[in-house]
Amino acid sequence: MNQKFDEIKLLFQGLYHEPFPSERGKETLGIDLVVLDCNLMGLASNYIGNHGVLNADEKILLRQYISELNKILFLLEITETKYFTQLHQLAISMLENINQKRQV
Repeated sequence: MNQKFDEIKLLFQGLYHEPFPSERGKETLGIDLVVLDCNLMGLASNYIGNHGVLNADEKILLRQYISELNKILFLLEITETKYFTQLHQLAISMLENINQKRQV
């Protein structure tokens, strides 16, 4: 693979073992934090399992999750900020790696 892919795997593994920092069912701007986390982590799992490849629908979802994180990151409580910032970095890294591979 490549170094970026390896970094994404490490970030995913770190988040996977991190306790979820928010109360269940909490919404910020109508975005359920648990659902966002589950959906994005599931997408990251697919990305890693497919060696850095997402299909067209998955890429659309990835961009949607990044957009949702962009909206809520600065509204989260301190205890949630670190986790969701790392989740955001995971999503951004995946998108950058996909775009980089497309340009090669």
